[in-house]
Order: sequence, then structure tokens, then C-alpha cells
Amino acid sequence: MKQFMLKKPIKIFIISFLVLAGLAVLLVAAGVVNTLYLTKGISGGANGIFFDKNDRLYIASVLGGAVHVMDTGTGEILETLGGKEGVDGPDDVEVTPGGDIYYTDILQGNICRRDANGNVTKQHIATGVNSIAISKTGRVFVGLAILGDALYEVDPALKKPPRLVSGARGQFNGSDFGPDGRLYTALNLAGKIVSTNVDADNPATTELETDIQTVATGLPTVAGVKFNARGEMYASTFLGNIWKIDPVTGARELVADVGCIGIDNIAIDSRGTIFVSNTLNGLIYEVLPDGGTPVNKKGGGSDPA
Repeated sequence: MKQFMLKKPIKIFIISFLVLAGLAVLLVAAGVVNTLYLTKGISGGANGIFFDKNDRLYIASVLGGAVHVMDTGTGEILETLGGKEGVDGPDDVEVTPGGDIYYTDILQGNICRRDANGNVTKQHIATGVNSIAISKTGRVFVGLAILGDALYEVDPALKKPPRLVSGARGQFNGSDFGPDGRLYTALNLAGKIVSTNVDADNPATTELETDIQTVATGLPTVAGVKFNARGEMYASTFLGNIWKIDPVTGARELVADVGCIGIDNIAIDSRGTIFVSNTLNGLIYEVLPDGGTPVNKKGGGSDPA
């Protein structure tokens, strides 16, 4: 019985993923193409990505069952945290300044914390738990997507029960806190970005624009949102587009078109360099300024697409 309960969410996840990929093929269109460099593909695909305070890139891989740590200067994988380290099925990942690693297990429905000493704590939320965002004050928020649709605040120690912040809005994918303290989220099913007042309760039956505001629309398969150190907002889509979006007006500019589908999350290092992950081929792409010259850094490879 336990084995069946594990297989059913996996089947739903794969079916949902294939439907999304099919939609992406229909919607993909030509755009501005910047030169990108490729690093070695992550086995099982690359999902959520996040830079720690030392500019090391943490890469979550759901099907790979591990979190990898990359030096983006060389493309080298410095460390891999898998089953032996208590990590399983991570979809998104975020690291605190103190070194605690939070990740979501989308299939099992858990939010997990691996502290700086290697101790792992898990709390069940719901199947489909996907995105993670941590505020400057250490508050932790998780969103449901693909297999669910809701936004929760969780106890950083994963002891107290989670608090429902919002019901269904269009699937809460990659998120980040803006300079205004609001949580900006890519609603991949709705094709838009919203900002949420996380101190308000927003049940599914309520449309309070003061609490949940639409920032940008017309973004099919939008997957991730991140702010750089200057407070500028960027978003990635499954179709391969990277957009710079004004969080006040919603005006957007196409920064890059990766040239393939499968783009999942987005991360920006302390220098303002943009990186995106590909859930299909496991590659990490770096957006080079002014087109640049592509370089396969140590451990690099070519795009199988």
C-alpha cells in the first residue's frame, strides 16, 4: 500500500510535466537570443537554484534525488548532498546566511531543513510543495505547484503547524521577496506574476488586490522570479525566455532566449549575473553580457538539444 501511494504522485507529476512540455512546444516563439555558456548537465535534471552568501550555486534535482553545489566560475560540482546525507527528491532549495539548507520534496509533500551540522528535519505540508522563499528576517514560505496550489508560511524550525497564507491562485512556483517586503511569485498555470502581502490571510474565495496584486500578465509557463542586489526583477519561463520586469508598471524587456524549452528556475549572483536551470537536460545556463563568447568551463558539456 505504501508503495502504491508513492507511485501515484509520481505518475501525476510526469503526466502534468508532459502536458506542460506539450504546451510549451505550441507556444514557443522567436525572440532575442543572447550567447550562453553551458555547464555539465545534472543527472535527473536541474530544478530550483540558489546562490549562498559565498556565491556558490545550489542546484536541486527532483528526479536526481540530490542537491548539488556548483562553482559557477569553473562549472565544477563541489559537493553533492543525496540520500546518504538525508536529502531526497528536492525541487527547490534555499540557503540561510547561517548555512541551513531548506528544500522541498514535491512528491512526498515535505519541507525539509538540513542544518549546518548535517541534521535533517522534515515537516509534511501537502503533495506538490514546490517553491521556497525566505525573508530577510528568516521567515520561511513555501508554495504548491504542479500537484497543488496554495501558499504557506512554515515555522523555520519545522515544529509548529504551517499557516495558510493563500489558497489557489494559479500554482505558486518560483518566488522571491522584493525590496518592498512583498513576496513575488510566478504563477505558472495562470501565466502571471503576483506580489503577496504575507501578513494577510488570502483564502481562495477572496480577491483583495491590496493583499495579492497582479504585477505582470501574458507570461505563459512562467516558472521563477528573482531580484538582484539593485532591486531589479527578472523572471524565467519554461519556454526559455528570460525577462526583466518592472515590478511597479509590469513593463518587460526580453533579456535572453535560451533557445530550448525546459527552463525552470532563475538565480542571480552578487555580481548581478543571471543563471537559469533546465529541468529536461540538467544544464545550467549563464547569461553573458552583450552576447559574449560561449565557454565550456571545467566539467562542461554541449547542449544535447
